[in-house]
Amino acid sequence: MLSRILEILLEPRGASEGVAEAEHEARALLRGLGIEDVGPSPCVVWRTDTMVRFSFPERSVGLFVVSMGSNIQPAGNLACALRFLLSLAGTLHLSRVIETESVGVEEGGAFLNLAVAFHVGFGAARLKRELVGYEESFGRDRRDPARKRKPRPLDLDILFEIDAGQDGVAAERIPGEPYARPVVLELLGYLGVSCPIPAPVLPRGVELDVGGLWVGDAPATLSLDPETGGPVRTERRPGGSTG
Repeated sequence: MLSRILEILLEPRGASEGVAEAEHEARALLRGLGIEDVGPSPCVVWRTDTMVRFSFPERSVGLFVVSMGSNIQPAGNLACALRFLLSLAGTLHLSRVIETESVGVEEGGAFLNLAVAFHVGFGAARLKRELVGYEESFGRDRRDPARKRKPRPLDLDILFEIDAGQDGVAAERIPGEPYARPVVLELLGYLGVSCPIPAPVLPRGVELDVGGLWVGDAPATLSLDPETGGPVRTERRPGGSTG
């Protein structure tokens, strides 16, 4: 029966109706094994030495747009965060890195900020957990009521998701903050995604050393080299693709 579940779940399905049909059939077989609480779709099956586990994680089909910032060792911390995101996504589309004034923050120097866009095989809730967990590893406490006045070793915020096939973003979805707005608009232009707000002309960005690769001076795409496992950079425009 387990092999049949795997056959169902690994069978290519080109339409949402086919996915729903596969999910329904797999759920029926799981109920036959006495497994009822399997959560949302689609199903993932994996094996350990002692058991077969089932879960139904959410899945994203578009590009997440995330703002990044830091004013404590910002170059090093942002470079680490980019390597972390690259490990999650495999490919990152980046704006340039800009320096912005620290406003309302009691300590620390100027901020470095950028925006990134990437696809992952799971949804916003899990991505949020991943980002918060990584922030906390740098000492950030989002539960602290005074957190907005404290310096930021690392700030990672999901802004919105660009759905597959979507060729434009409404003006009201663009953040108004001066540390995020220009880099988000630049990133959308780099991706070929239209927006009623024109992208600003920005000075040359601040470079970051990401695993021996310098990025941040201008928009770029980072990917993992399948042979070396290290990052590689291209200036090629993604042409609006959200894959």
